[in-house]
Amino acid sequence: MPRSWQLTLLAAFLTATSHASSQTATPQAPSQTKKPPAQSSSTPSSTPSSAPTGPAAPQSKHFPILLLAFGPAPGTPPATGTAATEPGWSIRIGQKGPERLDRPNYPPIMLEPVDVNREGTSESWTYRAKDSATAAEVTVRLTREPCNADATATKYTFRAEAQHAQLGSFSGCAKIAAELFPKLGTQLEDDTADEKKPPQPLAADIIKFKAPVAYAYVNPTGKVVFKRGAQVKVAAPAGTQLDVSHDGQRLLYAREEKGGDHTIVLYDFASAKSTELLRGSVQAPYFSPDDTRFAFLKLVDSHWNLFIAPINAPDSATVLSTSDLFALHGWSDSHTLLAGNQAGLYWIGDDGRVQQTIPSEDLFGVGQFVVSPASSVRISPINPDVLAVSAEMLKPPPGTPTDPKAGTGAGIFVFEVRSKRRSLLSPPNTFATQPEWSRDGVQLFFTNRDSGRGLSIWRVFWDGSQPKRYLPGSQFTVGQ
Repeated sequence: MPRSWQLTLLAAFLTATSHASSQTATPQAPSQTKKPPAQSSSTPSSTPSSAPTGPAAPQSKHFPILLLAFGPAPGTPPATGTAATEPGWSIRIGQKGPERLDRPNYPPIMLEPVDVNREGTSESWTYRAKDSATAAEVTVRLTREPCNADATATKYTFRAEAQHAQLGSFSGCAKIAAELFPKLGTQLEDDTADEKKPPQPLAADIIKFKAPVAYAYVNPTGKVVFKRGAQVKVAAPAGTQLDVSHDGQRLLYAREEKGGDHTIVLYDFASAKSTELLRGSVQAPYFSPDDTRFAFLKLVDSHWNLFIAPINAPDSATVLSTSDLFALHGWSDSHTLLAGNQAGLYWIGDDGRVQQTIPSEDLFGVGQFVVSPASSVRISPINPDVLAVSAEMLKPPPGTPTDPKAGTGAGIFVFEVRSKRRSLLSPPNTFATQPEWSRDGVQLFFTNRDSGRGLSIWRVFWDGSQPKRYLPGSQFTVGQ
């Protein structure tokens, strides 16, 4: 979760609850304002006139309204100290019901209110909603009773119990928090914008993000472009399968040779020097997180095997897996690689052991997306439980461009490994492939096949908001 959102929540949680205690159990909707009758001269000025008697104002069953429910992450032991005030989850509840579920380092989940029911004459209400991306049922039960959600002495007005059909149960407290609802919808604040502009108010909906400062891509003429800060260099006249080092100083790419073989090339930005590392039936090079090693696939006995090698000694490569893989998706951490084939997705340690597997039917869904060598998976840099996946779409949404031959579309979805929650991220009017996270984890870049304009690189935020054309080209990869 962006730091601005955490700070706003922290301030909201420490706000006094005197306003909450002044609310009635079933507040009346405001009645139409009427002008009071004029006072007669015999009426004492100290006696206020009464408004004409009218029908009783309708009772609202949507109580409480403008609430923030929050609590620690499920399974988290009670925390102590300042960190205990930072929630592991929060749900906004507006006038019609739950509207948004937030969790640290996960994209926000928009909710569609269904209904709310009061439990008899008790001080308990049950709100129902649906996950707008997956249609999973969501319920939030609120009870008016003192609630202490953390190690501080702060008492909140309501106890909250939430249930998401895919994510599980959440327990915590709730408070009236009208200050969090002045603006709904995602607002964005670019840290690279003019610092002289008037300061903007701190709001829970502002996403702090930074544009990449070191990245590479293939431009419309096929050249490999490497940009760092304001400097732009052409690293090669042609290339594919680009990967920028984490320090933003070097670039790996594959150069196709005659006969279908490839050469893996290392390009240094400062010196503009290119070094051939390996040549043959090799592909998909990726820097390790510390940039000292690289992983790649090599064809051995008609099977693609997984290898790793030191950057400064590529000839000493060692094999990690002899499984028939058809895609390498990069490193999960400094000792784990992510690769896949028709059967599934595999986390493979640098000791060669498979640590985790996701079957293809779980990842791509049955009848929704197609697993193929063209599919691409990227792990969120701020949360290894979140994957961005591109794949062919069997039933693309209306308006989505399709492949003229296959009739399929191409889209990008976000997949949560533990819960198996899948939500489409790419806009419906795009043919989206080759996803790439920004280093802040809240932006996703992808290649789009523009109708009549060739290939271009687009950016969308992690909640699917504000997609925009970023620059012409394809195969965007971020270093810093």
